Amino acid sequence: MTNNPSAAADQAELFRQMAAGYDHAIRVFQPTYDAMLQLSTDLACAAATSRARCLDYGTGTGAALPLLARHFDAVVGIDPGKPMLDLARARVSQELGADATRVTLVEGTTASQPRLLPPAEFDAVHCSLVLMFIESDEAKLSALRALHSTLRPSGVLVLTEILRDAEAGDEQETFALWNAIMRQRGANDVLATRGDQQVHTLMHRCTDAGLRDLLDAAGFCSAVKVFQTLHTSMLVARK
Repeated sequence: MTNNPSAAADQAELFRQMAAGYDHAIRVFQPTYDAMLQLSTDLACAAATSRARCLDYGTGTGAALPLLARHFDAVVGIDPGKPMLDLARARVSQELGADATRVTLVEGTTASQPRLLPPAEFDAVHCSLVLMFIESDEAKLSALRALHSTLRPSGVLVLTEILRDAEAGDEQETFALWNAIMRQRGANDVLATRGDQQVHTLMHRCTDAGLRDLLDAAGFCSAVKVFQTLHTSMLVARK
């Protein structure tokens, strides 16, 4: 998800190492992760004009898949990391049982798997904590345009992102609070440092205004911020 081969290798290695412990670590890094996930999947279901098909883009370990599959007839989860997808597959099988057949898992991205994301295929796209790992605004815009294309008319995008504060002072205060909360949640020096590394070295965050500009340029309309916690925002936009 980056044009820099070294950074891409760092990202891939980070997620390979973190796969097994990701479900624990994300709840340390994101203090409201479970509430965010419940809200974002509920919004995907509630805002969709139909519940036939949903795309979970950047599905990771598949935490959203059982929630989405209980409401949509079919769910496609796509992620570039095989270790993450292996965990997602196990989660789907364990939590959905016979209904696991409603979920399809795909290794790749919008760029590497365009044939699996045909135009006007999905009623909703759920995309949580993904876009900030795409390096350039041009590449982010390309991904958003691909997601826009794969939506049916009036389809909905639910997008959760870690953003960058426009003011440097706000950025420092936000991350000081975030670090304190991580440690309150039990993060040791290693885990806290890993969180800082991921955000400041491997992420390519937008400001709120920059993200809205990208959504507009990709063709989305009526973007509404529905949730904010520290540096993380959730937006709902429509095709």
